[in-house]
Amino acid sequence: APEAPAVNKDALFNAIDAAEALTVDEYTEETWAAVAEALDAAKAVAAKEDATQEEVDAAVATLEAAVKALEEKPQIVAPLAVENLKAVDKAYNKVALTWTASEGATEYDVYQKAHDSEKFEFVATVTESSYTATVKMTGKEYSFYVVAKNEAGEADASETVVKATTLHGKVTLSMEQVSVSKFKLNWTAVD
Repeated sequence: APEAPAVNKDALFNAIDAAEALTVDEYTEETWAAVAEALDAAKAVAAKEDATQEEVDAAVATLEAAVKALEEKPQIVAPLAVENLKAVDKAYNKVALTWTASEGATEYDVYQKAHDSEKFEFVATVTESSYTATVKMTGKEYSFYVVAKNEAGEADASETVVKATTLHGKVTLSMEQVSVSKFKLNWTAVD
């Protein structure tokens, strides 16, 4: 009986090596799942001692077709720096911040520095392009900046560092009637 021709698995090994050299994170989950399945099947055929040339060729074709059908994930880039940052005192202990939303940003980190502090401190992460900071000291200047970010990274800090001076303290007012036509007003002293 004539001897069966030797099965050539070189193309299969090359296809497996090429698929394994790809970076999973660069492709969509759906299209990568097809490659992973074809890769497992190709490895099974490569390990099979009695594989036929037809099986080898089919595994190569399936794996190469799955690799060719891969779709890259959309490239996400870090957002640009926040612009038009503004601060307005809203109360004795509140400063309202607003800014223009940065394209591609999913969140914003807000930093503040009190009048008597040497450095800025992180105070909040927000998803909107506004934030109302609650501060401790009345009638004092506070400085703020904002950093836009997304899963690709952070933008530079907002070019503008805004400042706002909080209003003086809250007045607590009370009244007592002294006579029929006279009232006495009392309130707490404010720093």
